[in-house]
Amino acid sequence: MVEAKTPRELLYEAIGTAIVKSSDLEVCVAEFAIHRLIESGDDESDARDTISGKSGKSLRDALAKLGEPDVGDRYLALCEERNQVVHGVWWDIFDDGTAVVVRQPKKLKGKPLGDPISEEWTRDRLRDLAGRSRDLEHELMNELYSAGRVPQAFMITWEREYKH
Repeated sequence: MVEAKTPRELLYEAIGTAIVKSSDLEVCVAEFAIHRLIESGDDESDARDTISGKSGKSLRDALAKLGEPDVGDRYLALCEERNQVVHGVWWDIFDDGTAVVVRQPKKLKGKPLGDPISEEWTRDRLRDLAGRSRDLEHELMNELYSAGRVPQAFMITWEREYKH
């Protein structure tokens, strides 16, 4: 007989899912940026060199320069939420599966660092983050696939999860 998972265990699963889907999105966004560079005339090797290692704001900025500011802004918003999950301190996890995550505020140039910020994270909030990450990834994968640009590494996943 399989025992039911506790709310805490379900929260841990939701944390893992949110992190994995966010990582999947980052790889997909980078491939999308590479695709846009190739469309603008770069060869693939140069495009990969340009985008390689970019994430967060630098990847968003690259997308804006490529005429995709909306994609970049949507990605960055999801990336910042993901950073709260990954880099925050999971201070208290309650029996109902709710957690308090503490993080330092962003340091503003010339200003002292403020007090830590605490936020409540729930399974539903984590599932929402994972779902929005998956939705943007799916949207970009559809465009890449339509252009014949799905990298070989993504083909198994594409055939199993996305193609419809």
